[in-house]
Amino acid sequence: MPPNFPPTSNLPPIGLNPRPPKATGPDVQTKNIVLFAIIFSVLATVVGLFFIFKPHQKAETASTLGTTTAQTATSTKAKGNFFSSFFKFNLFPSGSNSPGLNMFGPPSRSTSTSKTTNTTGQTSTTKTTTKTPAATNTSASAPTDKLEGIYGELSSGEAQLDLEFFTINIPSSPLRGQLWISVVKRSTKVDGETLTISTKNTLPTGTNVTGMSIKSVVSGQIVQIGQGVYLPMANQVNGLADIKILPGQKIIVATTHSPLGYSFRLNKCTGYFEQFQNFTPSLPQSCPRLKDETRPAPPNQLSDACLDYIDRFPACKIITTQAAPITPTTDQGYDCLKFVQDNTGYQNCSDLHRYDANFYSNEWRTYLNYNASIWKSKREIIWLLDQQGRFISQYSY
Repeated sequence: MPPNFPPTSNLPPIGLNPRPPKATGPDVQTKNIVLFAIIFSVLATVVGLFFIFKPHQKAETASTLGTTTAQTATSTKAKGNFFSSFFKFNLFPSGSNSPGLNMFGPPSRSTSTSKTTNTTGQTSTTKTTTKTPAATNTSASAPTDKLEGIYGELSSGEAQLDLEFFTINIPSSPLRGQLWISVVKRSTKVDGETLTISTKNTLPTGTNVTGMSIKSVVSGQIVQIGQGVYLPMANQVNGLADIKILPGQKIIVATTHSPLGYSFRLNKCTGYFEQFQNFTPSLPQSCPRLKDETRPAPPNQLSDACLDYIDRFPACKIITTQAAPITPTTDQGYDCLKFVQDNTGYQNCSDLHRYDANFYSNEWRTYLNYNASIWKSKREIIWLLDQQGRFISQYSY
């Protein structure tokens, strides 16, 4: 009888060891990778927050255009709270062609009227409202900078409220601060509407104003200054040329048509044009007086009656009726009439005096040749732009 062995079902297989229990936690390599990822994430978060909350400064400048002394005020503005700084953070560097990220859309409304100079950005206009506008910056210290800010140059020291202004970002002209819109005459009649462009004594000689634009920011209306005649000549065709001005000169830009058919520079004889035509503003009556012209030498001495007539003869006028001393019925009457006719009238005057040192005036009259008014009667903003569309000056009322 075989030996009595225990049942084989309760014994392990012969030659095999029992399988060790299965491990349940991560191995050492996995733990190192996770730890490295956590450390890298923390460092990246710290660096990102540093750049997000790094303070930025913006210089704000405001000064008065024209003859007033330029005043500059600089203030520093830090970024806002966490959320505004985060959402307004520009993902692209300054000067990049890529757009910046602004989750809140356009800039918020502001009551500031200062101007800020920046060297980046594209041209844009955003209307805002302010109660106390400040003057446009006319400093030429950085003439090629771009302008960014709210322009609120006042016209003539008036207390003006509730004016509309525009945030702009356009290039500044090198002529900014050298010439500016100094006066705007408003009128419901086209022949009464004018504006004046004044210049500094430091303006480059021969500055070309032909092709400069005058623009209404409110209505979008834009016009250009055309060519003119340097020395008008009577009874002949006058050739047009670009209007090039000198330091200290001014240009009166009339909306209406020119009574002469062209723009022109004033001289000491142009007052004769006013006798038979209407100019707005009126032409200066500064013609040489007839009594100051060279008189004929003896024996062709003029009679006492003729000399009295000459002394009373008005400036910038020609004979329209014959008086007793100039009646050509006698030799003395004929000589008196001839002297008056030879020394009056625009062409005779310009022939006699064009080489005088003070012959030319410092004023140009230019005409836009419009049949209706261009500028609004109130709440208007007018820009003067150079031939490349760069900002020169602003006038608002």
